[in-house]
Amino acid sequence: MWSLFGYQHYPAMQPGVIEIKVKTEQQDLFLRTEGKVCDVSIYFNRPFNETFDNLKYVDFFKVWEYGFDIPARFNAIGTSMNQPDSAIFQINCFVVCKDKQNRPRQHIYIYKRVKETVVVRLGMLYRNSGEIWFLRVLMINKAGRSHDSFLVKDDERSQHFKTRRWLMVLLLEKLKH
Repeated sequence: MWSLFGYQHYPAMQPGVIEIKVKTEQQDLFLRTEGKVCDVSIYFNRPFNETFDNLKYVDFFKVWEYGFDIPARFNAIGTSMNQPDSAIFQINCFVVCKDKQNRPRQHIYIYKRVKETVVVRLGMLYRNSGEIWFLRVLMINKAGRSHDSFLVKDDERSQHFKTRRWLMVLLLEKLKH
């Protein structure tokens, strides 16, 4: 597969591969009650500015990563935080988050990746997985701020991701190509 993208064959170390997963709203809420954070939560709670507004789920993780601590490279004097052109942003935890040492944390930091080339792999789901498969398709093709943002279009709200009319049009267009 790597040769299709013009990279070395296994065991190449470059580019790095990152796997992200799609979570339903119920899965996301459950993780939050456990004091955990998932990629979907970070994506939906990204800062509100032009840099982040139109980033799709996979594109966000190609450029940005997150952690509970500020990386050492940003500790230099003069690194601005939370400015529109910043390389680092701070967001408040939406619940009491716990890091790997089980310490409570109040902030999560989103910062630009150092490595230029990263392959972001979205976790695989079968078509018969149900609603989460349709949500995955929507998150690949559209930017959003919440699970609800993928259910609403032109003031028309669907009960299920699979009943989205424009999703079916999108899938049919992809099948034609």
